[in-house]
This record gives sequence, structure tokens and C-alpha cells, in this order.
Amino acid sequence: MHNFWEIVQIVEGEVTITAEDRVYKLSENEVIFHKPMEFHNISAINNCMPRIRIISFTAKGDLINNFENLCTLFNPEQTYEYSQIVHKAENWLNKYDETTITYALRDASLRNI
Repeated sequence: MHNFWEIVQIVEGEVTITAEDRVYKLSENEVIFHKPMEFHNISAINNCMPRIRIISFTAKGDLINNFENLCTLFNPEQTYEYSQIVHKAENWLNKYDETTITYALRDASLRNI
């Protein structure tokens, strides 16, 4: 658990995501939003090594509540825009501190847990 929001995108493969008492099976280009202080876990399915992108952020206001418990499929344009955000942020962060990337922004592979 943590005190910030996360957007988790499945780039390749399949995963099971538990968010509190809800369980989701996600595959390529599906995304889920995790609200602050929400217990969640990601596990690979069928011994595969999925690739995921995670953006962590903070937000205030009533509109952000629309993203609570949201699990959806990105269309090609949304997938492209999301990947551009990740790559631009990664390039910017690489100029300053590599440890920041692992905390705030991850484009990673999951091993079966």
C-alpha cells in the first residue's frame, strides 16, 4: 500500500491483479487504476513473463474519484500516448537520478510469483 495513485498497463502477456477483494485478469493494453492506500498485488499467469508499465502520481479533487476501481482497455491512440508519457518521463528522470525511475515510473517485466 502507498499514498499515491497508480496506473498499471499490461504491455505484453497476462496477469492477475488483486485490488482489495476484487480480482481481475488483464492482458495486452488493459489498464487498471489503483487509488491511494488500496491493497493490490500483480501475479503473472501461466509462467509467462509479462511486461507492464506503471505510472505513480498524486491527484486531488472530485474528478479523480471517477478512476476508482477502473479497469479498461486502451485503444491504439491511448496506448501510444501512454507509452510516450512513460518514455519522456524516463528520459527526463535519467538526467537526474536513476533511483527515482524505479520508484516513480516503471516499465518492467514481472516474474511469476
